[in-house]
Amino acid sequence: MTFGPNDDFTFIFTSNTIQEFLTSAKIANQQGLVNLKYREGLQLYSQGKYNQALQSFELVKHLFPQHSEVEKYVKQCQQVIANSN
Repeated sequence: MTFGPNDDFTFIFTSNTIQEFLTSAKIANQQGLVNLKYREGLQLYSQGKYNQALQSFELVKHLFPQHSEVEKYVKQCQQVIANSN
């Protein structure tokens, strides 16, 4: 992992060093909201709960528009919902 404001000044830490720092600072390694909501959406989608899944996916899209997969699931949910009416 490298840190630095630009290419003129970078340095590297080993993952062990970073983990030790996080532990000493009492920072927990946990999933962020985007990942949690995306996984929630996938679970709801697989259960056929398309309206609820769509809500989760829309939140992911709002929080992280560059997400590589979320638009696909938004469209699929919308299509299933539209076809069921």
